[in-house]
Amino acid sequence: MSIENSFQNVKKLILPYLEDDSLADSIEMDSDFIKDLKINSVHIVDFVIDLENAYDIVVDDDTLSKLSTVREVIDILEARKPVI
Repeated sequence: MSIENSFQNVKKLILPYLEDDSLADSIEMDSDFIKDLKINSVHIVDFVIDLENAYDIVVDDDTLSKLSTVREVIDILEARKPVI
């Protein structure tokens, strides 16, 4: 899966947690969950649970506590790809 495909899939997972639907078009790789997308910390945890279920991964507490941008989520997914 390409980075762009990962981004589009992650974006779909983010959408339910936006309090303001008008922010959907502003989601970018460097969007900050709290500052730019106005997603509160409880919803970030819920989003990560959705991410874990969708990609069959586990995001440890240390990583979760440092997670702030969409790019960081994509980096997590990219790091878990098998090397071919």
